[in-house]
Amino acid sequence: MSVPKEPNQPKPFINVHFRCCNIYARVHLNAQGNAFAGNCPRCCARLIIEAVEGGDPAKFWSAG
Repeated sequence: MSVPKEPNQPKPFINVHFRCCNIYARVHLNAQGNAFAGNCPRCCARLIIEAVEGGDPAKFWSAG
């Protein structure tokens, strides 16, 4: 899924609960527009969630 970036538009993101450290954080869409990629802010555990056309509308996720 490629999301064209319009001027002055916020970058797409999802909210993730990192269970490893019990922390919530935003994870933004990567530059290629094909995945939401980020790290736990405390322990740096890596998270990648594939973005697909017509995917899950959920804005909150739980990981690791």
